[in-house]
Amino acid sequence: SRRRHTRLQGDWSSDVCSSDLSSLLANAIAKYKQYPKIAQMRGWQGTVIADLEIDSKGSVISVKIKKSSTYEVLDNEALEMIKKASPFPAPPESLRGKNFNVLVPISFKLE
Repeated sequence: SRRRHTRLQGDWSSDVCSSDLSSLLANAIAKYKQYPKIAQMRGWQGTVIADLEIDSKGSVISVKIKKSSTYEVLDNEALEMIKKASPFPAPPESLRGKNFNVLVPISFKLE
């Protein structure tokens, strides 16, 4: 199967739709994952859905947990990852000049 590649450096292509944007941000954020030790030891897993408000330069204005992983330690790690990953590259032309929201899934799965 062909894998689609997404560039994160520089600008995003102008035809990025919100699901592409969501997975692009999810990939950028995932690079900063440090699975909390307590969660590893106890076998805690889950997905956090974060609601990010981003400005036209790619800076995060606000973050809300839209859906909790049900484990506070994982939710907090997701917020920490977003903080470390931002600012993001400037969004596509179509989204510039205004703030926008995007839902980003952040998964914690033990291998």
